[in-house]
Amino acid sequence: MSATQKLIGFVVGLAVVFAVSFGIGSAVTPSSAPAAGHHTAHPEAYTLQLDEAALPPGTSVPLRFQILDGSGAPVTDYVESHEKLLHLIVVRRDLADYQHVHPVIDDSGTWSVPLDLAAPGEYRVFADFVPGDGHASTVGADMTVAGEYRPQPLPAPAPTASVGGYTVALAGVGKAGQPSELTLT
Repeated sequence: MSATQKLIGFVVGLAVVFAVSFGIGSAVTPSSAPAAGHHTAHPEAYTLQLDEAALPPGTSVPLRFQILDGSGAPVTDYVESHEKLLHLIVVRRDLADYQHVHPVIDDSGTWSVPLDLAAPGEYRVFADFVPGDGHASTVGADMTVAGEYRPQPLPAPAPTASVGGYTVALAGVGKAGQPSELTLT
């Protein structure tokens, strides 16, 4: 391998590490700004407004929110994406709790869904949707669940993980700047 190839590989690897670090940092760093979307042609056009940013703990706590357009009006026209009108992701800041739910919308543009908020702490709420204009967007907001927050350490990196009766195993090694075969079972 030539010095040029090694340099290119190093730069590509560094770029991948930076991009992943930036993504994780954005997900776990408190911010009142909307989160960047997977395709945000108009990222400033939408915001996620929670009815209440502080909720009590519980196993079926109602969350209500609206997606507002650039003028502050509730968005009521959505296009189905991945078989749903909106995907709501709720993640505790220490990544110890994660929920992917599909709320329902009423005629006024207010979405609602019960959440399992048994674990107190700081959360980030992400709404992934395609409004009637066809530009897929993801926006976010911060939420607090009352109670004593006890952050959990992340588990050590491992090629297998077991959650909820399922075990997922990763085989293969990804290499920056090169096609890599990875197998998940």
